[in-house]
Amino acid sequence: MRSRTRRLLLAASAFALLVLLVAAAAWFIATGALEAGITRWADARQRDGLTVAWDGMERTGFPFAARVRVRGPRIAAPQGGLPLREWRGDSLDVAFTLFAPRRVTITTSGRHVLSIADGGETIEFLADVDGLAITLSTGNRFPATGEAVLAGVTLRDSTGRQVLRGTGADVRLDRPRDDEASLILSLESLDIPVLPETRLGRRLGPIDARIMLAGVPPQDISADALTRWRDAGGRIVIERLHMEWGTLAGDVTGRLVLDRRLQPAGRLEARLAGLRDAIRAARDAGVIDDGTATLLRLTLSAFTTGPATLPLIVENRRVTAGPVTLFRLPKVRWP
Repeated sequence: MRSRTRRLLLAASAFALLVLLVAAAAWFIATGALEAGITRWADARQRDGLTVAWDGMERTGFPFAARVRVRGPRIAAPQGGLPLREWRGDSLDVAFTLFAPRRVTITTSGRHVLSIADGGETIEFLADVDGLAITLSTGNRFPATGEAVLAGVTLRDSTGRQVLRGTGADVRLDRPRDDEASLILSLESLDIPVLPETRLGRRLGPIDARIMLAGVPPQDISADALTRWRDAGGRIVIERLHMEWGTLAGDVTGRLVLDRRLQPAGRLEARLAGLRDAIRAARDAGVIDDGTATLLRLTLSAFTTGPATLPLIVENRRVTAGPVTLFRLPKVRWP
């Protein structure tokens, strides 16, 4: 009896050792593939004109997760391209479980540095991230679906002054077909202390949107790729964009395309409640002058005494409602 028990224990130990060795081999192969995938992605971005680098990579997560920690990651864009010149972080983790290898998760937190071009100078901002998790699910196309969840972020300028604080952001991507992608976004609140003090306050939110990208999505955001997407009939359909700012609440729908300069253009419809307070706030903040404020109030009174529905035209980087220019859009410089 003792001999039989001993043989069973030895067999169980051998089986456990075999399972452990197989798991170790699978984990080693998976983390190696993950490291190679990160390197291939960086090489591809280098060909797009970006500079991608890091201080080192280490493998973690044994035995059930293949995880690679990238230490000191940084991405830099060339001059004359996107406004974001450089991003640097403390670290980020790229991982998938051995039971779901098609589901990749990227997580990070802590201090991040953003360098943004403003005219002829570069301004540096410090972003303290409470927690960011990005999940990408692969299929016949990459990504097939994706989601980014941000617990919170505080952005400060180089002097330490708080510029904004955002909480509860969730962005979801779905690609039901090759020629269609939908983006669903929600944000609990966005506090912007640097805004002028007005009756609307300095907190925006909640904000939620559903945006559909029609046409086969471009492989990157280079000017050439976006031009091909536009010429093939690509367009942006805003199915819903809801935002609240103090007493102002708005819902926007419409369609946008890229014009010959690759700037957004199109027609929108905005349904706004609390617009009179917004007009007074814009006048008090100096965004519009007294004459424009009076014209807007008279135009609004001629059509409605309640929530207003306004047709908006986006053209030549201007957003207009009838004869009134509401604001100008910053020029987007694509790489």
